[in-house]
Amino acid sequence: MVILQKATKEDIDIFYDWQKNPLTRKYFLNNSIPTYTEHCRWMENTLKSKDILMYTINYGNRKVGSIRLNINVNKALVSVLLSPNEYGKGFAFEGLKAVLELHKEFEFEAFIRIENKASQNLFMKCGFIQIEETKYIKKAKSE
Repeated sequence: MVILQKATKEDIDIFYDWQKNPLTRKYFLNNSIPTYTEHCRWMENTLKSKDILMYTINYGNRKVGSIRLNINVNKALVSVLLSPNEYGKGFAFEGLKAVLELHKEFEFEAFIRIENKASQNLFMKCGFIQIEETKYIKKAKSE
């Protein structure tokens, strides 16, 4: 079982290590690796933003990934990032399910590169439907 926690400035280095990994970066919509300074500036702005929620995915005492929600009124663009050491262990699935349960009020959308079959499967397993070649959505849950 994973636990979500709000990301903090202390997560800057671990997030940078994960997202600069070539195996991970190839699936980013923008796959050029930022400098550490650019990453720090982006992360600090992200953490300050009232329109972005950033969580760490924690398993035991380890941080295994992150989930970011860019919020626009009642919609949330969701992005999942895993430690390359944690691929294939189910942490992305557990983390995504947890954030969907935590934020039932949002309609979620995700943009996934065509060649990223693992992410396509992950999001569809969590109830997203593909509506365009790279766009997936999940409607808000009504109580």
